[in-house]
Amino acid sequence: MFSLDFTFGVQNRSLQVYGRKEDVWGFEWTGNLDSRTCAECDANIGRQYRLGQFLPSLPAHPNCRCSWRLIPKSQ
Repeated sequence: MFSLDFTFGVQNRSLQVYGRKEDVWGFEWTGNLDSRTCAECDANIGRQYRLGQFLPSLPAHPNCRCSWRLIPKSQ
């Protein structure tokens, strides 16, 4: 099992790498909507953020199953 710090580091490093590409518009908070989804994640799933805009940290909490999805400029 990965630690929260490790998962946080991987996700944020990925954002730094992919966020520099010219064809990326931004990121969307994605996750699983089911009975195990917490209120914080339920409220944020589907939110979109432009490049350069403040992004909340993911994972948001221990056992968080959310992640960022790239949104290309062409979408």
